[in-house]
Amino acid sequence: SLKGARRSSGANDVPGGEPVSDLLTIRSNAVGYYAASSEPLEEGRQVRPGDTVAVIQALGLATEVETNVSGEVVEVLVKEGDAVEFGQSLATVRPS
Repeated sequence: SLKGARRSSGANDVPGGEPVSDLLTIRSNAVGYYAASSEPLEEGRQVRPGDTVAVIQALGLATEVETNVSGEVVEVLVKEGDAVEFGQSLATVRPS
């Protein structure tokens, strides 16, 4: 068998399961509205654990989103002002 030989683009989802992918996800840690941090979350940006990648604003409070993954941002899934939920995917990252 060629276990692990096939790589996914992250576009395929398994019904009732997690996405089939080698990509990692940056998720929201709060409910509110997405805003860019001082270093915007954008494709091509290199991130490391502890980097602030976004701000979630709600009820006059701003909660910073720190990443716990390391790699290159390959897709940003939200835009400025989007309503986001706790645990919602904000971006996908190719691990480094």
